[in-house]
Amino acid sequence: MSLTFRGDSLHKVDGKGRVSIPAGFRRVLEAGDPEWEPGRAPRVAIAHGDRESRRLECFPIVEIERIARNIRRMPKRSDAYRLLTRLYSRDVIDTTLDDNGRIVLSQALRERFGIKGEARFVAALEKFEIWSPDIYAEEEARVEELFDELGDEDPLSLLDAFDEDVETGEGA
Repeated sequence: MSLTFRGDSLHKVDGKGRVSIPAGFRRVLEAGDPEWEPGRAPRVAIAHGDRESRRLECFPIVEIERIARNIRRMPKRSDAYRLLTRLYSRDVIDTTLDDNGRIVLSQALRERFGIKGEARFVAALEKFEIWSPDIYAEEEARVEELFDELGDEDPLSLLDAFDEDVETGEGA
């Protein structure tokens, strides 16, 4: 199973803050949870993001552990270590999906991120994000501006310097 999230969808948030995780996202969370087995619900790590963050970042367990391993390699007294430890350790909620594939977003999180009756779930490769639909619309407008700047250029050309040769696995 791929550990890449794809797609986006809009979901209702009930009065208790419960919201369903998209089914495809649940499959990725299952694949990214070393303790998951059929009949058990997968876990997800929800990061608050930086001070300017306008969305929640949600990671499979293997991905948040990979981030933690990389942070542990940093000099412990560095500003970067303190910052990343705060963002991806202290300000992270580990939770398990319920039997209906839902998580609970606390009232404090819903208020901080402007999530009211609905939440937009957006794939972001190794993680997915949860946005207020209104705030996400603003983000989408910024992305559309980037497309306008590209003009007729193929967006995949932005990957040229990073492209891997499928047969050798080496970069271009």
